[in-house]
Amino acid sequence: MKQFVYILTDCNRKCLHVGLTDDLLKTTSFYKEHKQLFFDSTAKVSRLVYFEEFTVDEAALLRFNT
Repeated sequence: MKQFVYILTDCNRKCLHVGLTDDLLKTTSFYKEHKQLFFDSTAKVSRLVYFEEFTVDEAALLRFNT
């Protein structure tokens, strides 16, 4: 199964969120709808600035932890 390590940011690029997911589109949509989870109310998730795709779960977890 594919895994993604990703970095999301707000429109001012002051807040970053790093995560691990198996569905990148669903995850980015989720954070855009629920902006209060990792960002304050003034910072809206607006950009996916980086992602890496992995086919081995252990490799994705290792990259996420480094």
